[in-house]
Amino acid sequence: MKKFILLLALLCFRLLPSSSQPARMYTSADGLPNSRINCIMQDRTGFIWISSGNGLARFDGSVFRHFQADRSAGWALAGDLVLRTFQDSRGTMWVATASGLQTYDPSDGTFSTVILDEDAPFASTSYHITDIAEVRPGAGKAEIWIGTYQNGIYILDADGYVILRDRSSAVNSLLAGKSVSRIFPDSHGQVWTASGEGGLQVFNAASLDMQSGIMLTPEAAGTLPDALVSEFMEDKASGDIIICSSNFGIFVFDSSTLTVTRSADALARSCRAMSIVPDALLVPSGNNYLIGTENQGLKSYNLLADKMSALPEGKIPFDVSKWKIHSLMTDNQGNIWAGAYERGVMVIPNPMYGFEYTGVMSSLRNGPYPDGCVTSLARDPGDLSLWAGTDGYGLLNIGTDGTRRFYDSGNSALSDDTIMSLAVDRRGTLWISTFLGGLYVKERGKMPRPFGDSAAIGTPQTVDLAYDASEDILYAGTNSNGLAIIDPSSETVLKNVCDDACKWVSCLYLDRDGLLWVGTYNGPMIYNDRLGRIIRYNMADKSMNARVSCFLEAADGTVWMGTGNGLFAFDRAEGKERRYSDADGLSNNVIYGMLQSPDGDIWISTASGLSRFDPQTGRFSRYYASDGLQENEFHKKAAMIDQDGKMHFGGINGISSFYPASVERKPHDVPTLLFTVLRTDGAAGRDISGLSGKDMVLPYDSNSISVDFTALEFTNPGKVRYEYRLDRLDPDWKECDGALRNATYTDLAPGRYELRVRAYFDGSEDRVSEAGLRIRISPPWFRSAWAIAIYGIVLASAAILLSVMAERSRQRKKRLDKAVADQNRLQAFAEISRQVCTPLNLVVSPIKELRDSETDSRRRTILEMMYRNGQQVQELITQMTDPSRLEGSMAQAAPGPLPETMPETEEGAGDRNRGTVRARRNIVIVDDDRQTREFLRMELGNMYNVKTCGGGKDAWNLILSELPDAVITEALTKDMDGYELCTRIRHNLQTNHIPVIMLTALHDEQSAKRSSDCGADLFLSKPLSMDLLRSSVTNIIATRETMRRKFSSDAAIAQYGRPSDAPPEKESGNFEEKVIRIIEEEMHDPAFGVESLSSRLGISRVHLNRKLKERLGTSPGTLIRYVRLKQAATMLARDGLSVSEAARQTGFTATTYFSSCFRESFGMTPKEFVKKYRDSGELPESPVSQIKK
Repeated sequence: MKKFILLLALLCFRLLPSSSQPARMYTSADGLPNSRINCIMQDRTGFIWISSGNGLARFDGSVFRHFQADRSAGWALAGDLVLRTFQDSRGTMWVATASGLQTYDPSDGTFSTVILDEDAPFASTSYHITDIAEVRPGAGKAEIWIGTYQNGIYILDADGYVILRDRSSAVNSLLAGKSVSRIFPDSHGQVWTASGEGGLQVFNAASLDMQSGIMLTPEAAGTLPDALVSEFMEDKASGDIIICSSNFGIFVFDSSTLTVTRSADALARSCRAMSIVPDALLVPSGNNYLIGTENQGLKSYNLLADKMSALPEGKIPFDVSKWKIHSLMTDNQGNIWAGAYERGVMVIPNPMYGFEYTGVMSSLRNGPYPDGCVTSLARDPGDLSLWAGTDGYGLLNIGTDGTRRFYDSGNSALSDDTIMSLAVDRRGTLWISTFLGGLYVKERGKMPRPFGDSAAIGTPQTVDLAYDASEDILYAGTNSNGLAIIDPSSETVLKNVCDDACKWVSCLYLDRDGLLWVGTYNGPMIYNDRLGRIIRYNMADKSMNARVSCFLEAADGTVWMGTGNGLFAFDRAEGKERRYSDADGLSNNVIYGMLQSPDGDIWISTASGLSRFDPQTGRFSRYYASDGLQENEFHKKAAMIDQDGKMHFGGINGISSFYPASVERKPHDVPTLLFTVLRTDGAAGRDISGLSGKDMVLPYDSNSISVDFTALEFTNPGKVRYEYRLDRLDPDWKECDGALRNATYTDLAPGRYELRVRAYFDGSEDRVSEAGLRIRISPPWFRSAWAIAIYGIVLASAAILLSVMAERSRQRKKRLDKAVADQNRLQAFAEISRQVCTPLNLVVSPIKELRDSETDSRRRTILEMMYRNGQQVQELITQMTDPSRLEGSMAQAAPGPLPETMPETEEGAGDRNRGTVRARRNIVIVDDDRQTREFLRMELGNMYNVKTCGGGKDAWNLILSELPDAVITEALTKDMDGYELCTRIRHNLQTNHIPVIMLTALHDEQSAKRSSDCGADLFLSKPLSMDLLRSSVTNIIATRETMRRKFSSDAAIAQYGRPSDAPPEKESGNFEEKVIRIIEEEMHDPAFGVESLSSRLGISRVHLNRKLKERLGTSPGTLIRYVRLKQAATMLARDGLSVSEAARQTGFTATTYFSSCFRESFGMTPKEFVKKYRDSGELPESPVSQIKK
């Protein structure tokens, strides 16, 4: 039963509200512009904004940036009295001042004034703004409500910030007074407004009607109309609304009954409530709220129980009982911020590692005690209260319910208020050793009294106590008189053990075997009960002979010794010891206390921080005041562990308590890194916090830079470690002083740089936050890009001029040489012709006679062929002997534009037209049978320039590059059949004029239909008649040429008439060129299409389509895409643009779609196209010239 009661008591103690880590203060001395704090707010980026009586401050965790009023600057703060800041859902920062309403632009750090009433005598500057809130009157709608001191409420549209005058007038007509102190929109579509003259009103956010159905209890009805409401808070769980007033305390609106009641709690009714925030730190019960009051400090209010109470003592290391807390806020890391009017800003951090803090404070008759140093700790086994000895403030008892009681020289028999050590015997008696007052005894339920046999100890300086429960023996270590052995039951000194080596005892420790370890100024010793004396423990490491401050026997039997020279681990079985120091990761070499957690880790308090040692890995973890400890410095032997594993360490600023398992949790991630200030060449800093992601361009004479950066860490800013590196300059990361957070570089050469910064919590190097700032140092003007471009243009112009002059000289010489050579050739041809004519006539005539006389048809045919060819040769020789024709032929071969006709080549005879030699036509033959290809080449080669391909893909690439006069293709070919090839030819603007003859071994109607559907001009079945094929090729080329000439001239309109819906031509310029010019002007616009083109031309879409079909044989949509692709090709080959940029400038929104269209049109990808034209040195033709052809 006793065990059950003890466990239950321990559980109750453990379930008490846990303490937060120590709060910290920021005052004017730390950078605040003023101690009159009106409002604290955190924006989306993470900055803390503090509104004060002397301007606005922005805090990044380390530095305050001030914003002050400057009437000579239109971009500055309107007035120094700032009442409130607010950020709406769209990210706009609103600032309420006594001189008007403003918005803040973080990109350039400027303020803009919002004019609320242009008809007012002094515009917005006459308005004292009291509050700002965002209200949602309906789904997808948002409004900004502005409360003023004497002009009621202004309602602005949240998108354009335009005053909604009708809605503003509607709500103001219902206001009881024009002084509005608070505006609060709740989650039920209601807007609560508080009057500066007393009382409140509730509006429907959508209709602006006064909310009906809200009832008041009789007491609330009698007080609420006069209540000076200062703040509202909606409970997220219940929807109830807590109403704070500065004259009638707390009211509560019950959302389930729609009733407002005044709190029944006496303290809640009498408190002058000014601010409120949910309490998740000091008394985190789930229903608790922190209430800031006027001259009454902080209170804790439980909504569920309707109970207000003072904060438990020791929660905050300041006496806040008389503070004016006008603003409370919880930041995104769970820290609570309190704005104390005329004092500053207090931050109550959210513990990162689970460390709890208990301060040594109390309000006694002599006034509030400051924080004191805790020197010793003990747990009362009876009521489980905690005993804490202090340095100068006596003895403190903290009950499980948080109640405190001090025993000191002023209220007890204690003659010395400096407590050195505590011990509890089996009877529950507390033994108290003091620094100069000797030993004291406190029996349960009684006051402390002096030890009855104090004189036998030999000195009043008892420094440490150790109690052996198995033997009921108390050991007392002293300064100057060694060890005193005491019988607690009879309160008598049994024996004194003292010699020169152990006169000065520093600590005592009993191991599990009952062996007493004695720490002295000369190293560790052991008390031998059998011999009755203290024996030196000889250690191999002589550095262990230093003063020992504490011992600990670990679970594995290792004895750990804390000294002023590091930590020693002594293996008694092997007689070996090992030393650990700060070089191994220990936070400090001066050890004060040690405890072992259930997981086997050793916890060590030192003169600078708390260390955790893992014997398995040999690694240390370090914790400091910034992590939630009472302070960095602890006190010797002030260490205790409860039965449930909770540890307590005393130090110079109170007690740090924790469960080791809770400390294992990782801290939150380091917040986003921000670059805050840029300085160049010693100039004043420039705020760059709002320029995230933008390049910083600096002139060449501002090449010495200093950049400040920070992680917006408010819980534990001292724990953050920073490193930085400037690309192109720093090979490795550089560590940065966490207090400075600055990177400085001088004399940077012109060029592009990126400053990389990373931050992490000490001990969590694997969780890093990184940021980069791109910086470009511009070169001097004579090294700038435009200067280099001018240099290049001048040099290129000179080179071109010299090249042109050299080329002209070369061409003149070439023409002279050619003229001489042509004259010589003409003479040679004439001579040869005359010499050939005679024998040729002798050959042709006999053949004619043989032909006429031959009766055998076969031989007659052969002779006929010989005769006919002989005649052709004769005719050719006749032409060659005509000097005028020879000169014309030579002239056509001269350099210049591609002629309409060319001399015959050796591949076959050309067509003749009126005695001149016509250029041979080009045809492409596609067939996957090699013998068929060679046969057709042989048969048609005497009439045309023939090129063959074995597959459709190769043929398509060849057709795009050669643009032949006709294509003959087998219907079924490999990789791309003839039907697909024909379809591509018909759908491409470059090739849709080329006639196509489809060949196939199939004779069915379906094949003929497929050929017709894909656009083939002629369908021929195998086996072929060569005469038919020759005549078909000749006729189809001639027909296409005739059509081109007919419809490309303006005579077509005269012959066939202008379409009925076409307007008369307004200009005589070429229609095609005008169309192309418009397309080229608008091609960058992805929305430009056929409708836009017809509108620009002033003709209908139908007429435009008909006209382009007649003149170019294509539709407007196809033409637009073709011009875009041709222009993109020119940009790629000539201007060197990237594929994405060329696509964007020609109206393609997707690069992949552009590449697909380009490949379809040109037979190659854009990259392959660029390589081809760069390798050849040629450029693609313009769209106009290409279409003309």
